[in-house]
Amino acid sequence: MVCLVMVRGVPIVRGREDLPGATAFATGENIVTVMTYNIHSGRGADGVLDLDRTRQVIEASGAQLVALQEVDRWTLRTGLVDQMKALVGQRPWQYAYGPNLFLPPGFYGNALLSVYPIRESSHVSLPSPRETRGFLRAVVQVTPSQDIVVYVTHLGLNQNEREQHVKMLLHSVRDEKLPVILMGDFNAEADSAEIGALKEVLHDLGASERQATFPSYAPAHRIDYIFVCDGFEVKNLYVSEHLASDHLPVVARLLLVE
Repeated sequence: MVCLVMVRGVPIVRGREDLPGATAFATGENIVTVMTYNIHSGRGADGVLDLDRTRQVIEASGAQLVALQEVDRWTLRTGLVDQMKALVGQRPWQYAYGPNLFLPPGFYGNALLSVYPIRESSHVSLPSPRETRGFLRAVVQVTPSQDIVVYVTHLGLNQNEREQHVKMLLHSVRDEKLPVILMGDFNAEADSAEIGALKEVLHDLGASERQATFPSYAPAHRIDYIFVCDGFEVKNLYVSEHLASDHLPVVARLLLVE
């Protein structure tokens, strides 16, 4: 069930979509592998719509938490397919979805796939006169004794707008009492003011590598990021070279310090 409420004048879509059996926990050290990936609605750099190819990229990463942007559900342009359920298939994943745009009769937005239980989720719309953006927030139980908060976002193409949206995002992040991971397509280079504002609060895991993520066929811009709070240590991070989208996915292995 999905309901619409108002917080500080901003519409929030609250909902949770669970799949049975998604109760895996990290074993040994508290290591979690995360990925952020703008899937371009399943359309690759070659222009071909192929969700099987998208799913193979996700599976090959071994990620346990996958932040997705540009996910269609029941839109005409992608054949009325529910891309969330198509990507999950029969796997024991839970997922949360936040629609940024209504594309009758379906939606287009952000998503989180998780092998861990998703305790709650909400989606905050970031208003724009151009294209509505948003961020998805989910509380995820990664060990029997530890929850974390995962944010997924996709910011716009206008810098002034992005700066305002980052302020709204950070307002939420600063209120968190749990460890935070923020992932998404920020449409901004690392030296921009908006990314600078994020780095004042969170750690940019790819800052030392500076690996470009867009466009996938000839990467020239780093606009896809994974940020974390002080509760995580990065074991490794890489940009995966695939042409299943116009973006490249970013993958990181993180140690959760309880």
